[in-house]
Amino acid sequence: MLEEDDRIAPLEGFWIYSVGPTTVPLNFSTTLPVSPAERALVTGWNAIGTTSGAVPPTARDALFSVSGQWTNLIGFDAETQAFETAIVNGGRDAYADSREIHPGRGYWLSMTGPGTLYAIGA
Repeated sequence: MLEEDDRIAPLEGFWIYSVGPTTVPLNFSTTLPVSPAERALVTGWNAIGTTSGAVPPTARDALFSVSGQWTNLIGFDAETQAFETAIVNGGRDAYADSREIHPGRGYWLSMTGPGTLYAIGA
């Protein structure tokens, strides 16, 4: 559970469950993290977020720093309250790793081993 003074760092993913509409106030720091922001990932599933510039990156680009260790990336669409089709490392068609991922969305990332995820476009 997050407390009022807890900090959320770049590249972390969070889900908030509510039985009805609610507002979650966030205060953003005006001090940018030392570039590049990074996050240690573990073997198995990790909840992540992403950073980017003006254009949403592809999964392949956003996960380049762990390109040999990730297998699946699954986003959650808050509007439809449903998980998105998985993005597969090296996948094609609907599962292609050339699909865009979006800041502000949470993702589940499956890793075959530990690795360090670095921010892009931050």
